[in-house]
Amino acid sequence: MRNPIPLWRTEHANFARLLELLERTLVTPAKDVTTEYPLVLDVLHYLTNYPDRFHHPAEDELYALLRDRRPDLGPTVDRLRYMHRRIATDGRELLDLVQGVSCGMIVPRRLLARRAWTYVTRYRRHMRLEEEALLPIAAQEIPATARQCLREHRPDDPLFGRAIADEYRQLHAAIASGVGCGCATA
Repeated sequence: MRNPIPLWRTEHANFARLLELLERTLVTPAKDVTTEYPLVLDVLHYLTNYPDRFHHPAEDELYALLRDRRPDLGPTVDRLRYMHRRIATDGRELLDLVQGVSCGMIVPRRLLARRAWTYVTRYRRHMRLEEEALLPIAAQEIPATARQCLREHRPDDPLFGRAIADEYRQLHAAIASGVGCGCATA
């Protein structure tokens, strides 16, 4: 078992790559490029499943430990936990909207771009707050044994882990070639 904080920082960098891809395809697409909705759906499926089911709940556990040790951090912990819920809701709503568009539902491009911008912006703001306000303190305040137990019972990342899940192979290849993940396309 290892300290989850470096893993979370790596995952934040991976999530940032996906947010960059969403921004390029939904928020500020080139005028002559057709949006690749299957790829966008893969990004949103991943972001509404892996981080929302495994990454954020593990962070919430760490934040609860941190709140016990440092009650002064309570407002920041509360804000970050709220942001986890808000990101999950925003992600599901954006996924539903993109699914509708990919099935022929007519949605003004501006509405789709605004919803995507809101999601991307909130997610980035959230990760920045974690990286700057809590993770450095948690690394100092929380005993290594407590940090280690947070890593238990967690599946390997299906997109950036050792074995890429079949459902994410196309997305992984797009990330490797377009956004860069430091990995080879397989």
